[in-house]
Amino acid sequence: MQLNQLQAFISVAEYLNFTEAANRMFVTQSSVSQQIAQLEKEIGVPLFIRNKRSVQLTPAGCVFLKEAKEILQKADIAIEKAQRATLGYIGKLRIGFLAYPVRDILPKFIRKFSERYPEIEIELNHYNASTLNDKLMSNELDVIISVSIAVKHLTGIEYEEIFSVPNCIVLHNEHPLANKQSIHMKDLVNENFIVRDHQDEPYWFDHTMMICTKHSYIPKKIIQTKRIESALMLIDAGHGVGIFPKYMNINASPNLVFVPIENEDPIQVVIAQNKMNINPSLNLFHEKLKKVLNEHILVHL
Repeated sequence: MQLNQLQAFISVAEYLNFTEAANRMFVTQSSVSQQIAQLEKEIGVPLFIRNKRSVQLTPAGCVFLKEAKEILQKADIAIEKAQRATLGYIGKLRIGFLAYPVRDILPKFIRKFSERYPEIEIELNHYNASTLNDKLMSNELDVIISVSIAVKHLTGIEYEEIFSVPNCIVLHNEHPLANKQSIHMKDLVNENFIVRDHQDEPYWFDHTMMICTKHSYIPKKIIQTKRIESALMLIDAGHGVGIFPKYMNINASPNLVFVPIENEDPIQVVIAQNKMNINPSLNLFHEKLKKVLNEHILVHL
């Protein structure tokens, strides 16, 4: 059974005239007759009672007409959904993210994105930088929001900066340097450095050491912690200072201050994806995220 056979049957059933049905379909009458004959042969029952003067539906034809219309309607819906899926309007997006950089904007983005594209299912996954990389490389995630220091070495991955924030020295507000507009690394002589654990967060550990090396600075002592919360607590307790992006202040104690490092490049927050990912919804994701980011920036100017 073919869709064009159903279309021919419905047309004849509505007009009860083979010639009129053929004209409406822009085909020949013989073509319509052949399609109806083939359809009746396939289903094994006559659908029309026809003579030289009239055409009427059989009881079987009346029942089949209702079902045929529903089949064509479902076929139209299926075609439309397939076309929308090809354009990315229907589907699923698996998003991985670092929590701190996008804590303010991600909920707003998801809300607006879902309002605009309600047929795209959003899956959110919060991981550390290493796990985000692993899941992106294994195609378990479509896109991640991370930092450039974590993704720039990955092969087959493309990334784009969405915003940047200063690299800061984090210290207690009673520290002698707390009121400075910026801090040079040479000002931190004899300071203990609180850093993320090298095994758990190699990118952040290496990033801190890179900044120290770049400024010819050697920390007096390095204290490693597995979680950022522990690092900030140790700084709050006066056990040392740390190098962290400005966005970390969102959940920091009010006793801590974040002072930009003098002559140091900012940290880049990026969106990254596999170059071979063919999920069409990604284009809509990028477009909407940029719009929400621009609105967010304007509001906070």
